[in-house]
Amino acid sequence: MDSNNTTSGEPSILIDPQESMSSMYYNLFAVLLFLTWMFGSFFNGSALLIFTKNKHLRTPTNMFVIGLAINDFCMSSVALFAASASYNQGWYHGDTVCAMEGFLVYVLGLTDLYLLCAISFDRYIVIAKPLSASKINHGVALLAIVGCWLGGTFWSVVPFFGWNYYHLELSNVSCGVSFEGNDPSIQSYLLSIFIFCFLLPLGLIIFSYNGVYQTVRNVARSGVWDMTSRVARKNLRVEKKMAKTIAVMILVFLIAWLPYTIVSFYQAFLAPEYIPLIVTGLPPVFAKCSAALNPIAYIGTNKQFRMAFYELMPEGMKKTMIKREEDAMRSSSDSDDNKKTARKPTQVAPAAVDDGASQGEKTAVEDISPPQSQAVA
Repeated sequence: MDSNNTTSGEPSILIDPQESMSSMYYNLFAVLLFLTWMFGSFFNGSALLIFTKNKHLRTPTNMFVIGLAINDFCMSSVALFAASASYNQGWYHGDTVCAMEGFLVYVLGLTDLYLLCAISFDRYIVIAKPLSASKINHGVALLAIVGCWLGGTFWSVVPFFGWNYYHLELSNVSCGVSFEGNDPSIQSYLLSIFIFCFLLPLGLIIFSYNGVYQTVRNVARSGVWDMTSRVARKNLRVEKKMAKTIAVMILVFLIAWLPYTIVSFYQAFLAPEYIPLIVTGLPPVFAKCSAALNPIAYIGTNKQFRMAFYELMPEGMKKTMIKREEDAMRSSSDSDDNKKTARKPTQVAPAAVDDGASQGEKTAVEDISPPQSQAVA
């Protein structure tokens, strides 16, 4: 990689040479990135500790979640470089650190997307194609995780060999690949990552979770069970929670990466004569925030994971949180009992959709998955 292209503090032709961000924006970036480090390190570290202490959670499917937690923990740590630069109102770590920071953000961020796709597709196979679910063992899961890392590493390494390059971004607080100019190398790289690192991952997530949702909905509405039965009521709750899980997964993905993708595409292919610094500076910050959003989404939608998380708390707080969880479950159960309607009994629902009444509810996706592929995600 040309050293002249690694990091450059020269103003871009896309911005006013006299423009600089106000202290308010730098402080905003610093706060957001510091919170990303704090919450991302805490929640991802807690997730890894939970898997360490609970052997029964280390299922093939949950290996993807472990990989995601490791990935996000590292991303949270890397965010400190941009946080300190934002506080300083300018990059001061040097060219070499800039190139490495840009590389780490890309390899971790892209691997994150691929791992989310793997989790989504795993849920699709387990629920929509149950006859193939037994093929997802620890070896297959590990191979898929390695594939995710190789994919993320490939797209992050090639800029060192002349296909685009890493440099200081316009905000002057973090580093990444270039989005500027009419260089065919830059534009071909950006078009490639737009397709293979955004459109295809997003399409696979939507396809997978749509298949999961459609499968559960069709079974729940097929009318082959007694609607007053415990299984039927749980199936309906699974359908509602399925929609919530799908929405959370896709929303986290879009919130974190869509602004970054739009701005980079706009800079590279629409050749604007002017673009405000804040518009180029904020999307990379949002992308880094995904490291803190992912574990919060998992904990928020998974009872089993939450209960394990409560076990890490001090005794008094643990009892309080567990009691609240039990009260919420009891209240939800009473509400369902009050709303049930009598129907002529026909046949018990297929066992594949029973979420295991004796084991409590997990996630919307997890509730109907077989034991060998049970997930916390």
